[in-house]
Amino acid sequence: MTDTDMWTGLDSGEANDRDAEAAVLGACLIAPGLLDEITLDRGDFYTPSHAIVWDALQAMHTEGAPVDAITLVGRLADAGVLGKVGGGPYVHDLLDAVPTAANGPHYAARVKAMSRRRSVAAFAAAAKHIAAGTDEEAMVAELRSRLDALDDTAPKTGPVPWSQVSLDGMEAIEAAGDGGAERGIATGLTDLDKVLTGLRPGDVTIIGGRPGSGKSILGAQIAAHVALDLGYPAVLSSLEMRRHELYNRIIASRLSIALDKLGKGMLRDDEWSKLARLAGDTADSPLWIEDDPNQTIESIGATARKWKRKHGLRLLVIDYLQLIKPPKAENRQAEVSKISRGLKLLASQLEIPIIVAAQLNRNPEGRNNKLPALGDLRESGSLESDASIVILVHREAASDPDSVREGEADLIVAKNRNGAQDTVTVAAQLHYARFASMAGADGFGVTR
Repeated sequence: MTDTDMWTGLDSGEANDRDAEAAVLGACLIAPGLLDEITLDRGDFYTPSHAIVWDALQAMHTEGAPVDAITLVGRLADAGVLGKVGGGPYVHDLLDAVPTAANGPHYAARVKAMSRRRSVAAFAAAAKHIAAGTDEEAMVAELRSRLDALDDTAPKTGPVPWSQVSLDGMEAIEAAGDGGAERGIATGLTDLDKVLTGLRPGDVTIIGGRPGSGKSILGAQIAAHVALDLGYPAVLSSLEMRRHELYNRIIASRLSIALDKLGKGMLRDDEWSKLARLAGDTADSPLWIEDDPNQTIESIGATARKWKRKHGLRLLVIDYLQLIKPPKAENRQAEVSKISRGLKLLASQLEIPIIVAAQLNRNPEGRNNKLPALGDLRESGSLESDASIVILVHREAASDPDSVREGEADLIVAKNRNGAQDTVTVAAQLHYARFASMAGADGFGVTR
């Protein structure tokens, strides 16, 4: 099939079913309660007279007025539009357009399908004009925005009554007491998971640190645990490292092979055997690596939405925020704020947790204890406000050669919207590109 063939038949004038539209209106006249169940709007109707009738039915139902053919004719006459819909006889003809009101939702689905087909045709036509522009990034952003507007497949729910909220809340508390609560996705680090109780859908977690602190290592380790150990679809998106570098880090962390040996290709026969065995064991694991250094918040969002639809994406890890190509804004702080807000919206829309590594400014270096703080997130206070969790990675030995804490790191949970703030001390096994809980028994699938 050629690119031209795939758009064949997308003429907006052909994408309609007038009989189905009439049947929907007739069903609602017979059973007005369907007006609460059928979620169409006037733009879904191809026939203008049907759109007028639909608006009148909706208005009458909203006002609590009786809905039948006689009251509808009166409503249309009062509005001066009765002649536009074919007069009183046509309104009564709508009652004969559907054999039974029970078929109303079926015809409504048909009307909606035709409406979406017309929208796709309009998108295809508009794409030609958008592509004639000169700003490539603006063109791509506009096309993605219009395409996203077509994706109304997400379930639409209304407000939930307090009685249901109370029931769900009590059940969640009971499940937590029994140890059966859904606590979000585990990071694999036992001590850290005790503080966070998991990564929840819609949350943005920032892993902040100075260069060389290990923030990228922590992000990759969590992504590998989620996909390779838990079997949840995850995307690890790096704007800094190439895929073979990311592969080496994940392999080093899981097989306890020194990272420098992998870089030099100096492996023993038994290490090659472990490498081959791991490749076979994880061949079907749902982990995807993205190593494009020129990503924007729009391209990241497009990939995440596509992977959500195709693979049921459960986690997105990005390394790192300051390397994301910024949108146009008046200054750098505004640019970072737009990126931060975009990630928060993406996590909420897709209902997945997003982890993003971020650079800290130099302020910790001027302190006696060198400890990072929440305010050290570089370039924008919006990072702090948009994030649900902020973890600051600190290695005392990195700034103090005489430190007795060589091989240790502090994961400072400086913000935790769903729990307590705390500092988790872990073993910094950076030669294996990993962190490990002091208590041991991590969920991370390490093969030693």
